[in-house]
Amino acid sequence: MPPFVSLSHDPARAAGPAVDGPFPARPKPQAADQVVTDRPDLPAPLEVSERRFRDALDGVALHALILDLDGRIVFANRYHHAATGWAAEDLIGADAFVWLANEDDPDARRRVYLAETSAGRVVDRVETTWKTRSGEGILIAWTSSAIRDDEGRVVAVTSVGEDVTARREAEAVRSRLIGAIDQAAETIIVTDAAARVVYANPAFSATSGYPVDDLLGRDLWQFLREAGASSINRRLATRLRSGRSWSGEWALRRRDGVSYREEVTISPVRDPSGGISSFVCVGRDVSHLRAIQESLDATMRERVAFAHALARLEQRATPEETSQDLTDAMVELADIDIATVLSFEATGEARVLAWTAPIGYPLVVGETLPAGRAAYIRKRAATGAWSEQFTPLERDGDYATALAGLGLRAIASAPIGGSDGPIGIVAVGTTDERAARGMPDQLPAVIEFAAAARGLIAGPLATRNRLRASQDRIHAVIAAGAFDPVFQPIVYLATGISIGYEALTRFRDNRRPDLVFAEAGSAEVGLELEAATLERTMDAAQGLPVGPWLGLNVSAAMVLNGTTLARLLKRRTRPIVLEITEHDPIADYRAVRAAVALLGPDVRIAVDDAGAGVANFTHIVELRPDFVKIDASLVAGVNSDLTRQALIVGLHHFAQATNGWVIAEGVETEEERQSLIGLDVVLGQGYLFGRPADVETWPSPAARIRPSDAELSPPDPAGLMSHVFERAIDSVPARALPRRLS
Repeated sequence: MPPFVSLSHDPARAAGPAVDGPFPARPKPQAADQVVTDRPDLPAPLEVSERRFRDALDGVALHALILDLDGRIVFANRYHHAATGWAAEDLIGADAFVWLANEDDPDARRRVYLAETSAGRVVDRVETTWKTRSGEGILIAWTSSAIRDDEGRVVAVTSVGEDVTARREAEAVRSRLIGAIDQAAETIIVTDAAARVVYANPAFSATSGYPVDDLLGRDLWQFLREAGASSINRRLATRLRSGRSWSGEWALRRRDGVSYREEVTISPVRDPSGGISSFVCVGRDVSHLRAIQESLDATMRERVAFAHALARLEQRATPEETSQDLTDAMVELADIDIATVLSFEATGEARVLAWTAPIGYPLVVGETLPAGRAAYIRKRAATGAWSEQFTPLERDGDYATALAGLGLRAIASAPIGGSDGPIGIVAVGTTDERAARGMPDQLPAVIEFAAAARGLIAGPLATRNRLRASQDRIHAVIAAGAFDPVFQPIVYLATGISIGYEALTRFRDNRRPDLVFAEAGSAEVGLELEAATLERTMDAAQGLPVGPWLGLNVSAAMVLNGTTLARLLKRRTRPIVLEITEHDPIADYRAVRAAVALLGPDVRIAVDDAGAGVANFTHIVELRPDFVKIDASLVAGVNSDLTRQALIVGLHHFAQATNGWVIAEGVETEEERQSLIGLDVVLGQGYLFGRPADVETWPSPAARIRPSDAELSPPDPAGLMSHVFERAIDSVPARALPRRLS
């Protein structure tokens, strides 16, 4: 009877405490893969080993089952499901013995199983008839072995079985018709007491290729030695003559020289007096089973080496470098000559991230596949992993010709999964015709490499793609000029006279400006967008009333850029106040102050959004601004909130300490205006005095400063700044003005 998987020792069926270590408690399994993998206390190497063992059994063209100590099925391979018609949900967790057909007493089988496993033994070979979904029964010959824990106790049983229904039926018919032992499928040889052959059945000839007549009368041991049976030695002969049986396996050569393996039992036959009268040698050709075992062993060794290769992979600086490690590892697989990692672009292209191949491979890193080939690969990747024989197509041009020139015969590919579908593929190819026929066998390894690729490059690729998408969106906005400047007045609170205008940007897709600029900054094109909007603002500002200054929102990076900002400000016709938000981190305040000084004496600094975060005091102290703009969140309701009033007084104190001037933002009610005046705040800005609007909204005198092309540099900057305050603050008490401006 069958089975395996790490199951706990049942204290109800054996003395001693439950086994610790890799064999957890035994809940009723819900699904095969849960039984194998859902054990958090299982050491990772053992978990991997068990999963591989299960995967190996899943690929065998024999029945394979795993039973726990109570005879419940915890694993059945695909072959068993296909042969019996039962699905995993039918079998997993069920009593194995209820599936037996043509049994007079299935419980007797169960009792034997329980008794044997409780005693630490397993009935290693047994045949049972299994019920199928169609109602028929199939006879399966099981070879079973015990799975033991570190203390040698049986914890599970694993069985591999061969469907012998047809063979046994044939044997029964043959036995009924002929009734002779010489029709047995096994090789049967009978010798006399001196080991001279007196009988060999036809199966001997069928297995060995030697006619029976060539064996009759010969010394059996001499014949077997000539046939290559290295197990024949003096100790074996001594054992048999002492009356003991021998079972084992030996390798023989057929008459045509082909080797095969035979599982043999040699037993002495005693006469009525107890003496040995003859020997019976029964052999069974197990070449096929041993080939399967060797194949499984080789596969397991390859999987272990493969796992070690995967374990060595790590994320490198770029997806290309990581992918190169992947392709280098993939060509280490048996019979693999070419390995490639491709990424799927938002444009529909398939781009080469890395490849390992012989000289002559038709692509280089960064290039894209022909459009037709890319479309085909993306379509196939959407359905999962696949393998195919390589056929060059005319539409693929030189790419296909070059691959054909390399001798490519077959390809196995697996998609690299992403949150919204495949983001690329890993692919391997072979130039060997024999290996090409077995290319489907490479799919499990390729799938695991694809899983590794997802873990290593999916994140960086997604980040890169998001970056490119953001860059494309921002560049499209800049190219289309899809934004407009608007202006909001800054006034003397006591009189409402405009002393300056803050320039703001509105995007035509109605996206919030702060979000657009933040996206541009994250996409590393913030300065490009900032320069484009500033240039449009400088053009529009020509239509503002003469006198008031122009407030421009700029980043510290733009100030430090120097050249771009200087070029844009060269067209100014009025004093400029550069508003730097307190949210904008500044690493070197001295450099910012120096950069502003180079722009001219009519360019001043304002700290914007003061009080909205925790960095504003540092900005005020280090930048020494001419203006401190109090954030609207502090101004709202200031007339009825002592806390806000105290904070504003504190900011006013900081501004005065650096000879600056406070501007209250977001003034919306008369009560707020009066309260601010009472707190000695001189300047304000907000909906109470005007909403941001285009330049035509604001009244302008007939006379405007219009420099000619030859006079783009502003006249007497100091005079311009003085002119601003001459026009705007005639009624401001001298004591309220910053010393540098009074």
